[in-house]
Amino acid sequence: GITQNCSTSGTIHAQAIDPFFGGDVGFNVGGLIGSCNGDFWESLAVFRCSSSVEVQGTYSVGGLVGSQANCTLRECFSTGSVEGYEYIGGLVGIGSGNIERCFTTAAVGNYYAGSYLGGITGSHSGTISDSYARSAIYMNSGSSNVGGFAGSCFGVSRCYSASTFRLLNYVSEYVATFIGYPQGSVEACFFNYQGNEWMDDISGATGLTTSQMQIADEFINAGWDFDPEAIDGTPAIWKIDGVNYPTLVWYVPAQATYSGGKGTLEDPYQIATVNDLLH
Repeated sequence: GITQNCSTSGTIHAQAIDPFFGGDVGFNVGGLIGSCNGDFWESLAVFRCSSSVEVQGTYSVGGLVGSQANCTLRECFSTGSVEGYEYIGGLVGIGSGNIERCFTTAAVGNYYAGSYLGGITGSHSGTISDSYARSAIYMNSGSSNVGGFAGSCFGVSRCYSASTFRLLNYVSEYVATFIGYPQGSVEACFFNYQGNEWMDDISGATGLTTSQMQIADEFINAGWDFDPEAIDGTPAIWKIDGVNYPTLVWYVPAQATYSGGKGTLEDPYQIATVNDLLH
């Protein structure tokens, strides 16, 4: 089955704050879908869906999907925040399907000495392509398997991370700018190392400065598709608008609506209600 063109916002708290001492424990908690798990007979897909949710759980907690298996996420994104103990990701907590042309800007944090924490995913054994994470990562004392893009991952291509990190105390092991515990191929991937020079990354991704991350040729030379359809016959996947990081062509930010006008000098927006003032 296919879930498409869905969005959600709000707050989801699915467990007690302390996963060790009493209270309910939340498994497979997602901002939109808790568990997107297909089977041998049927695979699942989530297309053009998004979430802007404050999500709290314990295990397998994601900004969009908590647990993913035999399920493809394509052209989806998440904002908001995600907190849990283990397998925590801005988009997917733990997964084994495909993630294609997705992104997250969700803040991601863990409780206590949690493990498998990442911008896009806490742990993923499927494939991830043409996706990015620009998350704020909050790590507690003793955290392990933490990455700006993924805590642990097997196959990644044409992806980048521009996540930031905050250490709440010392960190244990396998903490890296791109993938904390890499276990598979990493092809044509990049991360912003500026401000994170103290971190090692052995994933095989290439570290760039902030200014280099905003130059299209850095990515085009690695085989990323920035070409318009008129050049190669297929729509471009990536673009850079102005001085900025790469973004995905399919994503068009929602525009504020006013009581009238086009927002130009000749036809400025018309402010007629309280809601107009809140944009």
